[in-house]
Amino acid sequence: MRTATSDQKEVGLRTMYALTPEHLETTKARHAPWTASSINQDPAWSSAFEIPLSLNEVFTLTGSLIKSCPFTNPKLPTQPFPTLSISSATLDKQSTLKSTATGTTSAPLFVSFFTRLSQQLVPVKNGKVTIPTGLTRTVHAVITSSNTGVDDSSIVADPRALNFPLFAYMLTSLIVFFLIDRCHSFISLLKVIFLQK
Repeated sequence: MRTATSDQKEVGLRTMYALTPEHLETTKARHAPWTASSINQDPAWSSAFEIPLSLNEVFTLTGSLIKSCPFTNPKLPTQPFPTLSISSATLDKQSTLKSTATGTTSAPLFVSFFTRLSQQLVPVKNGKVTIPTGLTRTVHAVITSSNTGVDDSSIVADPRALNFPLFAYMLTSLIVFFLIDRCHSFISLLKVIFLQK
């Protein structure tokens, strides 16, 4: 009978512990779509219509996750936008905006809320904005100097990802009411058919 030496046991333990985070991440990756679809009633994966973002917007959103890059990597052709924070993002309520952008106090500003392939422009008044109703799921908000459209030249502060959940109980209630209504219609139809004979 062969027994492992202490060095072999140590290597085995290191290998096991080194693999554990990867195993946890793959398990979390499998659980995330289930949670999104079954519990939150959201799509389990990306839909056909995602929010189109420019390279600078993507870099601004993800730049804080990058700690360092090898010095041999080429410089990225991106310019991050100044930061934006929105206090208590609640539908149909006023929220306070804070940004590191400079020199923007005199021009009229707007917040553009991107949701799938549409956008809603809302004027900024005294550093506050009223978040429009009807926004659901992931929404990106940017401060812009344009009241017609948004591109990199008009963005004043970075895209901020906001999440407005589609509550499962609301959807379930709608489905139940729909089914009850259809059942009543079906029963009425059966009564008409059988009572005429």
